Amino acid sequence: MRTKGFTLVEILIALGVFGLLLAGLAGLLNANQKELRDGKRIGDMQALRSAMSVVKNQKGGFDQAYCEIGPVSACAKKASSVLVDVFPGLAKLNDPESPAASCADAAACQSGACNYAFVKIEPNDYEARFAIERGIDGYPAAGCYKVTPEGIIKL
Repeated sequence: MRTKGFTLVEILIALGVFGLLLAGLAGLLNANQKELRDGKRIGDMQALRSAMSVVKNQKGGFDQAYCEIGPVSACAKKASSVLVDVFPGLAKLNDPESPAASCADAAACQSGACNYAFVKIEPNDYEARFAIERGIDGYPAAGCYKVTPEGIIKL
């Protein structure tokens, strides 16, 4: 007489198929998280560009933001910063992954693990760098980008 139930082989096959499905789902979720972070990075840099334009229009030069070369969010800590008046969220303007390395470091920027950084601030020009992990919409390639008065450009 045959008993009802599953054999060990049937159970192992079912677990293997289930494991493959979970692995595929995890890969999709990871890709979506990278796209979401990249979208936030682009939004952050567009907001920074807009705020810098306001500073230039109001004060006559990008240097009048009174920010220094280095982390963008550090500008909010300066008492003389005009940018923080235009961009109240400046103190929290950091890469969504919050890496310790600065995007001013070219190697860190190319690796995609760096925090937003000003690398140039002059009366008629500025440059802030950031990294994209995967790519999104009009910025399809991963890597190091810069935001300038002209827009967002891949390095």
